[in-house]
Amino acid sequence: MLQQTFKSDYASLHIQDLITTNSILAKHGINYASLNSNTPKEMAVLLGVEFVVYGIANVTNKGTSSYGSGSSVYKGKESGKKETTKASGTVYSSNSGTILTNYDTKIDLNFFNDQGASLYSSLG
Repeated sequence: MLQQTFKSDYASLHIQDLITTNSILAKHGINYASLNSNTPKEMAVLLGVEFVVYGIANVTNKGTSSYGSGSSVYKGKESGKKETTKASGTVYSSNSGTILTNYDTKIDLNFFNDQGASLYSSLG
């Protein structure tokens, strides 16, 4: 979705695919824990790109709710004489349950050019 938004605004913009980016980073010994050891300018040069986007997604479980309902119906009949009346029948039951989990998701993005200048930040 983000790629489509960029492409509509910047038709000539090419977004480097994740596999290429991860491959270049791995070849230079850069992993998630060490990403912040390079400046945005250094990352742009290393990756051979004009813009670098840093982002983080924070997902918080806001809780789970359970809902359930059930019903039973008994269809019976009596047979025999009054003194020896027997009741027999069938019970029909139906149950349903729903579990709803709520999440709060926050995405923070920072855009830099290849000179290290911040172009946009969604951080508060």
